[in-house]
Amino acid sequence: MLSISEEQLSLYISLFRGRTDIYARRWEKHGRYGYTPAYSFEWNEYLRHKAKGGDFHSFENKEKIPLSRDIVKKHLIGAYFIGIYPLLEDNTSYFIAIDFDGKD
Repeated sequence: MLSISEEQLSLYISLFRGRTDIYARRWEKHGRYGYTPAYSFEWNEYLRHKAKGGDFHSFENKEKIPLSRDIVKKHLIGAYFIGIYPLLEDNTSYFIAIDFDGKD
């Protein structure tokens, strides 16, 4: 199993800083995948809400899961797939990423 030192973890977190109040969690379903904000909620309560015609956006009893050192560490060793939100709430950012792998 991979191991990440506290020094390595601190370096990674210092380079890839973003919002700490929430992070994105990877999902997969029926061969599709994507990322969605990580929330904590009670599944049965949400399913009752959904059965009444509600959706996740309108479901109020959910809490953002903050990005912690433990979550980042699990991501780096391959236990979780996460994303961070680089755009801070004041519309600033510590870094940007650009995807250049297209044909043009």
